[in-house]
Amino acid sequence: MKSNSLGILGAGKAHGFFGPARVHWEGGYAGERKIGNAKQWMGIKRSNADWQTIAMTGMYQLDSLQMLWEKCQGHSKKGSRELEGTLKIYGTVLQAQEAITNRMHLSGVLDKDNNVWIACRPNDGVAGNRSAILLIGIEYDDLGGALLGDMCWFAPILEKNTFKRFNSREELQSFTSQYVLLLPMLNDKGDEYTNLYYTIGNKWTERVAHGGFEMSELPPKAFREWLRT
Repeated sequence: MKSNSLGILGAGKAHGFFGPARVHWEGGYAGERKIGNAKQWMGIKRSNADWQTIAMTGMYQLDSLQMLWEKCQGHSKKGSRELEGTLKIYGTVLQAQEAITNRMHLSGVLDKDNNVWIACRPNDGVAGNRSAILLIGIEYDDLGGALLGDMCWFAPILEKNTFKRFNSREELQSFTSQYVLLLPMLNDKGDEYTNLYYTIGNKWTERVAHGGFEMSELPPKAFREWLRT
């Protein structure tokens, strides 16, 4: 029902033509969210003043003071802003396992050793489970993977049968290096998702063939195709 949602229908074709979404992204604590904070300074525009410099200086001074205040209070932008709504937590272990089996779009966390996990509630009868989170390990079969469009590495996934439990979101954040999206590839008919996943992190890294996460790059081939069109 919203124009932003309709735009997602063309995301795959646009990604193939224009390159990684990172090149054009305005999300996170940047882009439009940053522009929104700047709009309040537009009212000082005067012909006899360098209002652009005044506005930018004032805005970044406030940003710096806010950052220092959060550090003194033991908070950070990572905890208070960027992580809101970043991770789907399934209600049960079974629901998480079914999402993997049914080749659903997945969100998860990346640890410091480049291991990917998806999250669910433990539901093991232990007190305090309302805030507890259980991570389920994801394994990639890179021998069965494929590079699509010279840009995106897709590989089959399966549950690793490895679990980690955290009693709070704060514990999970200290374990997490990045938050990731696992996006399945459509089959040739375009009517069913396959067990081939492209994985991208919230720091604009993407999973590559050797299992690491690297910054996205535009291949020279993409520029050659633009010249032809």
